[in-house]
Amino acid sequence: MMAKYTKPMRADEFMAMLEADPDWVRRRDERLARHAAEVARLRTETEPEHAPLRRDLAAVGLPVSSISDLVNMSAPYPQAVPVLLRHLATSRHPVMRDSLARALTVREAEGVAGGPILRELKKESHHDTRWALANALTIVSAPEDAAEITALLNDPNYADVHERLGRALKNLRPANRRRREARKRGSVS
Repeated sequence: MMAKYTKPMRADEFMAMLEADPDWVRRRDERLARHAAEVARLRTETEPEHAPLRRDLAAVGLPVSSISDLVNMSAPYPQAVPVLLRHLATSRHPVMRDSLARALTVREAEGVAGGPILRELKKESHHDTRWALANALTIVSAPEDAAEITALLNDPNYADVHERLGRALKNLRPANRRRREARKRGSVS
């Protein structure tokens, strides 16, 4: 049994206390093993879609080991946008679709990815992926997407992503777009 908390302690002291508790260590090890097994399962499931994506990204000068590498890049990757959109249209695994949506949530996809993402959002049933697609719209939507976003906002089938769709529509307002453009140019902080 773990000792009772009696006084403030440093993080290293707290970790030492936890490591001394065999029940905590067993539960942690079981949790880590379950997590590792889940990650391995997902890698196996997504590899048939991930391998061609990695190949196509390498062909445009972005050799990555996973789409997560792309998502976590700080440098812009405009050459990847067409590749990502092509794979989004053919991808079926929710983890891949979610990752592709997140990789497309970048300024360089603005004005290009809104229509394709809206098409995919209309087909999507997985909650997390729907959210990622709707979130991407907050960055990539163009004025020509406004009517379609408004229609989805008025459709009760999209209540789960209503807030993101509303934000996408708000970001399309001319004043907000001018502010975003000024930020891109570095003239407004």
